[in-house]
Amino acid sequence: MSRPKSVRKTLLNRFTEEHLLSVASYACRLSEGNVLLIGGALSLPQVSGYPKLRPRSEDLDFIVNDEGLNALCCSNIICAREGSITGSPEMGGYLAWINDVTMVFFHGAIRGYPLSDEIFGSPVFRKTSEGVVATIRNELNIALKIRRGLTRGSIYGKDKLDFASAVLGLKGSGEDFDASLLSDFMSPDVCNACQIGEPYGCMSAMSEGAHNLRAGDRTVFFSKVKECAERLEDVCRYTVTPPAPAILQQARG
Repeated sequence: MSRPKSVRKTLLNRFTEEHLLSVASYACRLSEGNVLLIGGALSLPQVSGYPKLRPRSEDLDFIVNDEGLNALCCSNIICAREGSITGSPEMGGYLAWINDVTMVFFHGAIRGYPLSDEIFGSPVFRKTSEGVVATIRNELNIALKIRRGLTRGSIYGKDKLDFASAVLGLKGSGEDFDASLLSDFMSPDVCNACQIGEPYGCMSAMSEGAHNLRAGDRTVFFSKVKECAERLEDVCRYTVTPPAPAILQQARG
């Protein structure tokens, strides 16, 4: 454990991918299936299966259930609750540092999004050069990223790129990003918090993640954006018909 800080600061490309993965793997091994990696780290190439689209952050985020939190406490790596450090008690995270990497472990909820037991029933295990990393499903990770943007009325640029990494990484490994599952994770805890103000505004914004992609990959990506938008028809709080939103026409040209 090293260098506790009074405020979390996000730096870019400070650590190598291998360094971050070694810390993530160590944390996940503390309680298999009960400590799950979330956030931008799922877009690291060895985890996503797709080449890097954006700079690396220096920190790592996780979710834990009761068993995972108990393992963290027994390991003595927890420094403090994040709220006591940042002045934001609603965050609900626990801070830790390993090999200079800042880690936050969310328990029970993440920024108001409830973490059900079912989430821990289907972890994803990814083999990396630094060991196995346990993560949440890409669909939940993207739902959480969308929620963070929706509550402030716009999606973060890095989250748009992470969506592209998730869709294309799964495609390249013979899997598929499940649009119906994304809709399930977004309803109601994501869509009800939306402040974008237009039908399928989240998908319109996320489609901008195509900017860094090759032409062939853009076709695949836009097709998945369209499918995701269609699956949100019954849950989007701004849905209106007719006419069909432009995003549903985007992949047809």
